[in-house]
Amino acid sequence: MGERKIVTCQEQKVRNPFCEEEKEEEEKKEEEEEEEEKKKKKKKKKKKKKKKKKKKKKKKKKKKSYLLVFKITTVVIIR
Repeated sequence: MGERKIVTCQEQKVRNPFCEEEKEEEEKKEEEEEEEEKKKKKKKKKKKKKKKKKKKKKKKKKKKSYLLVFKITTVVIIR
């Protein structure tokens, strides 16, 4: 007989208060998702910064040289 067609709120030209509520809910959900993504990105950045702070350079020790003199005949240098 006749075909049934599903009409979305955007296709309807009549203002439907129920449709407007749905749009507002969708917008709120999208905003919340964006905020969560931003928070996750900030947390990831903070973790990377902490890892960089942990790295420290090791100081190199200088070798000392000593002069040892045994009696009069021998001189030994140790490095």
